[in-house]
Amino acid sequence: MTSNMVLEIARWLQDPEIKQALSTDTYAKLFGKLYGLDFESNELSSDLFAFPGEVSRQERMYLYHFFAAIWSGEKDVIEIGPFLGATTRAIAFGMLENRNRRPDRKLYTHDRFGSYYKREALLQTLKPLIDNGTFSGAAHQRLEGLAELPDFMEIFEEIHSNTPYSSILSAHKSVLPGAREEMPTTEYLFRTDASASYDVVFIDGCKSWYGTKHFMQEVVKNTEPGAYYIFQDFGWRSCFWLPVFWAQLSDFFEVISFVESTYAFRLVKPLDAGTIEERFPDQPSDFGRENFNLLFPKLILHAADIGDVRGIAYATMQHASALAYVGAKDEALAILNNLEQQAISAHYRDKISQAKESPTYLPDGTPVKLQ
Repeated sequence: MTSNMVLEIARWLQDPEIKQALSTDTYAKLFGKLYGLDFESNELSSDLFAFPGEVSRQERMYLYHFFAAIWSGEKDVIEIGPFLGATTRAIAFGMLENRNRRPDRKLYTHDRFGSYYKREALLQTLKPLIDNGTFSGAAHQRLEGLAELPDFMEIFEEIHSNTPYSSILSAHKSVLPGAREEMPTTEYLFRTDASASYDVVFIDGCKSWYGTKHFMQEVVKNTEPGAYYIFQDFGWRSCFWLPVFWAQLSDFFEVISFVESTYAFRLVKPLDAGTIEERFPDQPSDFGRENFNLLFPKLILHAADIGDVRGIAYATMQHASALAYVGAKDEALAILNNLEQQAISAHYRDKISQAKESPTYLPDGTPVKLQ
């Protein structure tokens, strides 16, 4: 099967009668499996996998097919947290492929472009891009000569400058606050333009509870029912705040598909910042241990209902992460020990082991330790 064949099937799946004929769980699984198909031998794969990143091959293919076939092409797209742009590249190539794309539509990508990646690690990560000529050796040598790593927005702009999609890409330095009290002093605080309108929001930079709240309160101002929200870390073991956010507002978001840790939702009715304020408190401690213990079994059951076997294991780890975050470390460890004994854990033992050491982290990146 070729990528073009996948796109045609994907467009066919959007027929309302076809969607109605399939159960929600069947549609979600089919959607994710189909869009995540990997075509290693063709030019498309070379384009999508040329950049290093923390997103899998399957997720990159998923993003490409989603934006080539599902994105309406009528409004702009916004991305938070691209790092060097592996997801940016997949999204942008998909946008270019979309036959309904208006020529003036853009991908707005936002990142803090610094303060979260060590200099040596970034230099090592850039090596494949130097080897294939995407990033200049001279620029790399300049970075090696610096005592400290500057923000890497100029690196991001250079490696995306001579690409087929450079004309539709607009990069911005933006920071999400880790807590409400940080907002007055946060430089480059993320805000959206009141006149902007997005029909897809891609989220890979909401690395804290309050950062997620702030981001969502901003972008809901710029989306209408029918818009898609794609959470790249929704199924990741440490980011428990993302499924909690969805659960608290699940009447606003319809699950569309999932592949690995990436989940896509459609906004089904108008959502405003005030509703988010009412339902999603400022910090995990305000939500509380008891509510986490009530909520996560429901999230685990939901994963089972839609046939997301991976999601069952990861939601269990997220439950432990939430409890550890609010200080219930013995309870968190007991959950992980129990998960380790279950048959479902066979493919995730390394992640469970990592979670038993540190299941999550604080907004400043400090690991939460269990032992």
